[in-house]
Amino acid sequence: MRPAIEVGAPRVLLVETLDAIGADAADARDRTALLRSAGACVVPLAVAGARVVGAGMTESSVVPSGAARGALRDLLSADPFDRILLASATPGGGALASLLPLDRRTFWWPTGLGFEPRGGPLRGWLGRLVGQPRLTSWWAGANPADRPAPDAPDGAGIDELRARRGALPLWDGDVVVVPEGFQGRAGRAVLEAFARLAGDWTTVDVVAWTDAPLQGDRYARRLGIEGRIHHAGAPTRKAEWAWWKHSQALVLTGSHAVSRGLLLRALASGCPVLWVGARGGLSSSIAHLSRLGCVRVVVPEPGAVAMALAQMLARDGEVELQVERARGVSVAGNREALRDSLATWLGTRTVTGARAA
Repeated sequence: MRPAIEVGAPRVLLVETLDAIGADAADARDRTALLRSAGACVVPLAVAGARVVGAGMTESSVVPSGAARGALRDLLSADPFDRILLASATPGGGALASLLPLDRRTFWWPTGLGFEPRGGPLRGWLGRLVGQPRLTSWWAGANPADRPAPDAPDGAGIDELRARRGALPLWDGDVVVVPEGFQGRAGRAVLEAFARLAGDWTTVDVVAWTDAPLQGDRYARRLGIEGRIHHAGAPTRKAEWAWWKHSQALVLTGSHAVSRGLLLRALASGCPVLWVGARGGLSSSIAHLSRLGCVRVVVPEPGAVAMALAQMLARDGEVELQVERARGVSVAGNREALRDSLATWLGTRTVTGARAA
């Protein structure tokens, strides 16, 4: 049931950019429900991201990136919105920020892990050189100065009932999910690690969410494990939940932008998470969850990755503790806190709660 909106409620244009692995039109619906529960009148627009593996679902409600300029022009000319929110995994909102009014009405809603994938700093510098704006996060205006940025659970509410609901398995056998594929040093380390374990774990396969074989496939053939490496393409949100409920591990490498919601849905479902990458290059969300003991972090070295994966496949006591801690953190009332922060930012009173999809 849609919450009641008071007369005179602030009108908000929500632009949801599907620019990360795990992004889906459902995110726009969830964010719209949260804003309405905080007392806003919301018009949502979902825009498919470009050049991101696994992003941009095929729903009719999603506008292709090439049509975003015209869609935004029509919306902005028809309605003098009080606030504009650009939800994006790209720091500052990315290229779409240049299509929006550059005044204090326009803000960024961070949706990624707080990490710029390979080439991100260079792209950011080039963007500033050519005058591409970087929006300020709405979060900074809704919270005390000692919390200038959201922690990992903030900004992506998880429905605990949905996380505990059963789902049919999508794979015949055990599976490790590597959404980003196998690019770069970390991706190669994951393949080498699995090659060391494949003989002992004969029922386990590795599934990437890439649409077609990319970098790493020739390396898998050299290692003799090409028959155990699969490319499933980007799942729908319903299918994503099923992956987490039946996967032995989620492995992230930082080679692509990944949505904060994807990470939290995996944790809430009881799927152990392994981050493969140098500790000096951790995303803010991964660093936060690692300190809480919810995510395992290893360097991109095959021996270290193989040891961590073996523990997750065996589901030993340390992994069980990690999973239980992660469940609690991922669903610990963050949706209500987020709604209240939005109400503070909007200057409204909270009308009623909203449920995540």
